[in-house]
Amino acid sequence: MENKKIFLATNNGGKIDRYKNLISDAVFKNSGLNIEFYTPKDLGIENLEIEETGKTLAENAEIK
Repeated sequence: MENKKIFLATNNGGKIDRYKNLISDAVFKNSGLNIEFYTPKDLGIENLEIEETGKTLAENAEIK
């Protein structure tokens, strides 16, 4: 079984759960891959509050 590591750039529990479910079900289901998910908190980064000053979702994503 092949191992894959995925870094989710959020500490938001709800987003983490949604991404884990989405990625696990849609991409890796029945693929034989073992997926390990990591977040900033796993790396000791607790505060990721970034002010979203963009006018669009794309601009805010770029800021982050």
